[in-house]
Amino acid sequence: PIRLEIIYEPHGVKSTSPATIEYRVNYQGNDYTSGQLAFDQANPAEDPPHGLYGILYEARVGGYFQPRLGNGVPVNVTAAWSDIAFSTTPDPNSAVTNTRIFNDCPTSTVTVVNNYPSLISIQDEHVDCFGYANLHNWRFSEDGVNAVEFNNNSRFGFSADLVISGTGNGEGGLLISPWYSQNVDGRFNVRSTDGEIACFGGRLPFFSFTGAFGLHYVKGTAIHLDVKYYQHSQAAGDPATIEYSLIYNGVSYTSGQLPFDQANPAEEPPYGTWGMLNNGRAGGYSQAFNSGGNDVSVKADWSNIRFTSCLDRVGVAADLAPSRINRNGHGKYFTATLYPYAGSGYTAEDIDVASVRLNGVPVAPGTDAKIVSGGEGVKLKFDRAAVVATLGPGTKEHVLLSGGIGGNCFEALEFVNIKNPHAQHPAPNSIVTVGQVVNVQWDVPTDVNISKVSMLQSVDGGNTWTLVANNISNDGSHNWTVTGSPTSQARISLVVLGEADETGLVSESEIAETGLFTITAATAVGDAEDVSFAIRGVQPNPARGPLNVSFSLPSRQTTTIGVFDVSGRQVAARDLSELGAGRHTVTLGARAGLRPGVYMIRLTQGSRSVSARAVVIE
Repeated sequence: PIRLEIIYEPHGVKSTSPATIEYRVNYQGNDYTSGQLAFDQANPAEDPPHGLYGILYEARVGGYFQPRLGNGVPVNVTAAWSDIAFSTTPDPNSAVTNTRIFNDCPTSTVTVVNNYPSLISIQDEHVDCFGYANLHNWRFSEDGVNAVEFNNNSRFGFSADLVISGTGNGEGGLLISPWYSQNVDGRFNVRSTDGEIACFGGRLPFFSFTGAFGLHYVKGTAIHLDVKYYQHSQAAGDPATIEYSLIYNGVSYTSGQLPFDQANPAEEPPYGTWGMLNNGRAGGYSQAFNSGGNDVSVKADWSNIRFTSCLDRVGVAADLAPSRINRNGHGKYFTATLYPYAGSGYTAEDIDVASVRLNGVPVAPGTDAKIVSGGEGVKLKFDRAAVVATLGPGTKEHVLLSGGIGGNCFEALEFVNIKNPHAQHPAPNSIVTVGQVVNVQWDVPTDVNISKVSMLQSVDGGNTWTLVANNISNDGSHNWTVTGSPTSQARISLVVLGEADETGLVSESEIAETGLFTITAATAVGDAEDVSFAIRGVQPNPARGPLNVSFSLPSRQTTTIGVFDVSGRQVAARDLSELGAGRHTVTLGARAGLRPGVYMIRLTQGSRSVSARAVVIE
């Protein structure tokens, strides 16, 4: 099997920003990409030898196969395509902002804030001309340069919260533009001159919320708008429809699905299909209106902006694990269990697993959907690193699960708490020895009540993990007898380890994790001359806590090691009599705690002793 993805992006379709195509292949578990390959004006090896900087004519997407017969020998060829997906749904990550499309008042001051999708704000000040003045708009964009276009066969919706404010008379609103040559034609309109809320213009069916429900907009008040366009079959008996829904002062209103007709006689050209006349754009606009020649201003703020092709959503609940993560933690997967709402008419088997996305991240390769809870839900795995890369900088971030179900679609919103706890010891770059007892120390979370944790060990930098202690007290300290192979890529992680369910998947919430440290093996020797009696190092030095002391012993006999302050008082000690000849590392001062100052480390075996100096800082 070979997995192929093809991505075509139109860009500007010109010499300075040609269209690009990218081929991505997964073959035998490895990912490859061609990168974005730019189109040129013409390929001399092809006819016709001219065209745009993109696809020359309309294209088709699909698959083909063709047997190749050599030497007249009969051959058989089979081509099998699976997991087939095609998408033209825009996934805009920015917005195009155009100011002064109609520039009737060139002396006015325009301020634009474009922080899509969180906020787009357009303010036009000092408008002193008469009538409708400078029109400003923004439209969804995939590349931040070109507006996304929609055609009659698209199915889409978008929503936003809108606040209009300003002095004097003014108006603003959200628009949908079904007129190819006139981007401002076809509007959802909030008019501050009389407070009318209506949609009209171009091919859009007219509907007034003021006429239907008596609504009058008050400047400075938030209004939430949802627009849905259904393409249907665009015939006289099944025309395209558009629906407007509002939430205003906490009350919901809807226009219902308004059908398009063959033509709107009040508009040019007076003909078209039973839907949008030509390609459209979706976004917002603002336009000042001055009825008396006074100095006026108008400001339109859009927030919570969203575009979707998922209109008839099926109710689906999601259970995400882990719901608490360490951004730099070790986990390989997120798991999500999806439950269609009772009474929705759908079951877990209706969910199209291949279409499911977690913040845009597809189901992890090789994942088999697991039906759980008596068939009520389905559990899936997602690559943890890919999902974490989609999260924002906050400490609580939402994740969106979306996909197809029974020919419709679903979206479910969940939250994860993001913490960055850490384990204090073993310290990064420190050295421990197999068989050594190390006091592992970590920060105890204060925002959750977790009494027991499990400890995992990795010897390959966090790629694989082994359970080394279970059901230990979450008090910030645990004595661990070092195990594992010698490595410089060791890590320790403290987690809340859930019980394995019927799917075999285990949920984890990460509490703390160490940096990389080194594990060494004790060196066995035959006699006293092979290894010297010495302290080989203290790490870290200076230290902010416990001291890791490396030393070597020539034989097995009574041995002690102690820590003394500048007054000669012993503040920490350990009996090492069980250690044999070889090199070892122990941790000192973990329990008693070492105050900032200068200390002497003294290693004693029989009548001999050696010392080393160590410094502890704040």
